[in-house]
Amino acid sequence: AISYTYSGMPTGPWIVVVLSLLAFFSALVSPQRGMLYRIFRKRQQNRKIISENVLKRFFYLPQDESSHSKSIILGEKSITIADFNLGINRLIKNKLVERVGANYKLTNLGKIAAKEIVRKHRLWEMYLSRYFNLKEDHLHDDAEGIEHIITPEILKELEEILDRPEKDPHDKIIPY
Repeated sequence: AISYTYSGMPTGPWIVVVLSLLAFFSALVSPQRGMLYRIFRKRQQNRKIISENVLKRFFYLPQDESSHSKSIILGEKSITIADFNLGINRLIKNKLVERVGANYKLTNLGKIAAKEIVRKHRLWEMYLSRYFNLKEDHLHDDAEGIEHIITPEILKELEEILDRPEKDPHDKIIPY
């Protein structure tokens, strides 16, 4: 159409240009394989990891207190304030955490979710210890990465394979 509309425009190069633009556009916006989709999924996964890490922080806090301050939740672990704010806002939106004045506390759903993320972590450590014979000092970092992608089906299978252990390799109780 371009070479027909404008005289002196050769058809061959315009076919190459148009097909190249179509290929680039397809690579950019293709569902599930396009660059924009992958960027979106990666950002979404990073937000999930941040939120789950904040949930884990709540799990390790004393359960007798009703709410905790931001500084207590952050503790000595290395998490940025921006990441904390992103995670806590997402947890509040999903009704896993509620704000109590300047403090925060887990809802009942939040307690269940926090317990599940810790269970995933400890079961994966147990699996790595038992089937890969990794030393205890190598388990934590590997489990830290995988706990965020374990599906409920894999979690159930881990529990069955490991015969529902009560403690992880570090002798910590696995919450059920």
